[in-house]
Order: sequence, then structure tokens, then C-alpha cells
Amino acid sequence: MKARKIPPLILMALIVPAYLLLINGHWKPTWDSAIYITVSRALATGHGYTYMGYSHTKYPFMFPLLLAPITGLFGYNFLLMRILIVLMGLGGIWFAFLLIREMAGMWIALAVMALTAASYPLMFEATRVLSDLPYMFFSMLALIFVRRYVREGDILNRSGVIASTLILTSYFTRGVGISLAAAAFLYLLLEGGAKRDFRLKAGKAAFLGITFFIPALLWAIRNQTISPEKRLPPILREGLGYGRELILINPSDPYSETIGFGDLIARLRRNVAYYEGLISNIVSGRTGGGALLAHIISAAVLIGLIYCLMRRRTIAEYYFPLYMLVYLAWPSWQGERFLVPVIPFIFYYILKVGELILLSIESLVRLKIPIGRRARSLMGGSLLFISVVFLVGLNRNSDLSIIRAEHAKPYYSKVVSDFLDVIDWIKVNTTPETIVISDRPSWVYLLSDRKTFSFPWVSNPDEVVRFIRRIGADYVIVNPISSVTRRYLVPTIKRYREGFEEVYRKGESVVYKVISMR
Repeated sequence: MKARKIPPLILMALIVPAYLLLINGHWKPTWDSAIYITVSRALATGHGYTYMGYSHTKYPFMFPLLLAPITGLFGYNFLLMRILIVLMGLGGIWFAFLLIREMAGMWIALAVMALTAASYPLMFEATRVLSDLPYMFFSMLALIFVRRYVREGDILNRSGVIASTLILTSYFTRGVGISLAAAAFLYLLLEGGAKRDFRLKAGKAAFLGITFFIPALLWAIRNQTISPEKRLPPILREGLGYGRELILINPSDPYSETIGFGDLIARLRRNVAYYEGLISNIVSGRTGGGALLAHIISAAVLIGLIYCLMRRRTIAEYYFPLYMLVYLAWPSWQGERFLVPVIPFIFYYILKVGELILLSIESLVRLKIPIGRRARSLMGGSLLFISVVFLVGLNRNSDLSIIRAEHAKPYYSKVVSDFLDVIDWIKVNTTPETIVISDRPSWVYLLSDRKTFSFPWVSNPDEVVRFIRRIGADYVIVNPISSVTRRYLVPTIKRYREGFEEVYRKGESVVYKVISMR
């Protein structure tokens, strides 16, 4: 074995056990996770790409397809699902190392690998059955093959076919993969060959563009041509598609107006401040520091990006800004989750700022004191090691808390446990044809196999009741998981007391039987 292969393998051998500690047989409840799992079950059992019998048009199909062998052969085996997620997370970390080693050399790649693995958001996402780590896995591998494709001397070759396939796979895992496709197209068009060989560059860009555009267009046509009666009711939050969500001022309001230019600028400003704070949390391990630290860290990432753009552009300098632009324009917030697939680049650009500072100091010192190559390497390596140890140390408490939480007994908080208990009551005490209304409807559907809808997020109880009547609901669940139940559903039940009969209660979670909708 070559000596240069030993350090990354040693580091990976330290990372793997920490991530294996995150695996258990519990499902960590999230709205999206339950939909992915139930859609995968529909695929595995021959019911097509459907959710509760409705054609599913929101989430791309790749992640449910990955889960389908598990749900088809073993049912809702959360242990196997979580093993899959952890393995793909570890694969994403390894592919990020390989990519950055090509771009910046061994030692920066090792530093990014350690910082990425130790970042608490990535470790937290490794506990949830969601598409973020599979997307990171596929997108990092796609970036590696795009870099290989750019060095090829012809248009149609193995690297190009693999890169194209992986870009499509990434896009059909998460819609934000459109930024990966756009980045690859621009990178190949501008960097895909010798300066004078525009035909080769344009040919490579066209190949990737066409092989992405046609399947993506067919998928969009499929989603647009599904008749309304085969879709979830559009008044519900879960019935809102990504395209519609993007152009509404407030996607949570079913009657929201379409966004205007001024609204878009306001959204961008809010999101810049929001993601500044999240990037600061990722780098500092949530140690605080407020707005000033957030500005400093974001400035460091931006300076590192500009430095790389000016010095030697790689695929990362096209992909990272486009990826961030998607979420700066996106109306919904989900914490650090959306940043997880690009955490390696956040640390990479910060380390490149460190490199820039060292080069500047070296230039100044060299004017007075000659410095040998070995001394420069030793100084740079020492500072890099100290920086990595410091930043990893900042995440230590958060990482340990995440690991401890996966081994806690009881696993769920009382609020969540009570809600899961009433879901179990629904499963045991109702017939398969029962229709339920609840916040977090996908949880109820996953765990009870009863068709469950949310309710219109509107302040008019009459409209909520009309929906309950129209959908033919048999039961309504009140739970304290989020504020929407208290804001919209509880006032409806209070106004129409005669229409709801309490039949089961566990803590603050209550099951009501619908007895009259007059």
C-alpha cells in the first residue's frame, strides 16, 4: 500500500465507529421521512409512485426507490433504513475527500474530511431517514466524474456517461440537483478543454445538458399532466408542489399571493441573514458569537470562494454558489439540513482563506528572512492541524449529545411518545377504511396505515369544517407537536363542540370521533 493512502484510511477508521454508534432500530419522526418511506412501500408492492393512493408529484423518486428493497422485503424495518443512511453518509464524506484531494491536495482534503465528519448537522442527519445524505453521496461522486470528463479529449466516453448518470441520479434524489446540472454545464462549456477548442467544450456541455434536460422534462410533464382528482387536495400543505411553493409569498397560506420583485428581494435578505447564522453554527459548533461572528465566518467563506475563482476555477466554484442561490431564493427554512450536502465546501473555502493568509505572510517574511520549502510546509501543516483540532473540538459537545440521544431510554420525548401512542390507538381501534385528520399526517399514515390528511391552515373554522366534511373524516387527532393544531384545528373543535366526541387521550394528544358536521 502506498504511504499516501494510509492517512485517509486511518482517519476514516476513526470516523466509521462514531457513525456506527448512531444506528438503532427507532424511527426519528419527520414529515418528509414518513412520506419517503410510505411511497417506497407503494413502489415495492406494485402500487406505483403513489402516496395514500394519490399520484405523488412532489418528491423525486430516487430515494423512495433506494428504500423500496427494504420496505418490499422487510417492511418498515427502520434499522436497515438507518444503516443505509449512515453508509451513504460515510460514502459522501469519503467522496468529498477524494474530490478535494484532486482540487487542493492531500492535507487540505484530510482537514475537510475531519471537519465534515465532525460537523454536528451531518451527524444529526445520519440519524434520520431523509434524502440529504443520499444526495450528498451521489452529488460528490458526480462532481468527481465531471472533473474527469473535463480532462477527456472526446465528447462521448465513459467518464461523461457516468457523470451524466450521476447528475440525473442526484437530481431525482433532491430537486436542488438542478444546481449540480447547471454547474456541470457551465464548467464544461467554460473549462472543458483547451482555450481554442470551443467545439469540444460545447459538445461536452451539450451532451450533459441534453442527457439531463430530456429526463427532467419528461418527469415534469408527468407531474403536470396528472389529473386533479388523482392528487392530494391542493388546499393542504402536503398538496403543494415545489414550483408553486417557490412562487408564493407564504407557502403555508393556501390563499397566498404570488411573489413579486419586492417580495423576492425581501426573501433574499431574510435568507442571507438566516443562512449566515447557520453557516456560523456549523463552523463554530453552535458556540455562539452572534451576528458579528456570523458575518466574519460568512465573509471568510466568500473570500475563499473568490480566491479560488481568481486562482484556479474548479467545478466546486460553479456548484457551491448555484446550490446556495437555490436556497437563498427558497421560502421554507429547515435549519442546517439544507446545508449538509455542501458542508465540505464551507470548510474548504475557510481553509483556503487560511492558505491565502499564510501565502501573504510568507511573501512578506521572505523579503527579510529566507525560508526553506520544508520549513514552509512544516509551518503550514502545523497551523492546519491546530485549526482542525480546534474546530473539531467546538463540535465535540454537540456530537456527543447526538450520540447519547440515540441511546437514550426512553428514546422519544413525552410529547412525541404520547402522539405515537394515540396513533397506535387509531391502528388498533379503527378499520382500514378509516380517514383521519391530524397535523403530521404522514406520521399517522406510516404507523397506522390509515389514510390521514392535514387540515387547511386557515383561521376560519368554517372552512376547516367544510374540508373535514368533504374529505369524509372519521377521526381528528389534536397533538401539540407544532403550533398549527393550536392555531387552526383547536378553534374549530371548540366552535363545533357537538361535532366531535373525545374517545381517547394520552397527555396532550387527543383523539376525537367525528359525529356530526352540521
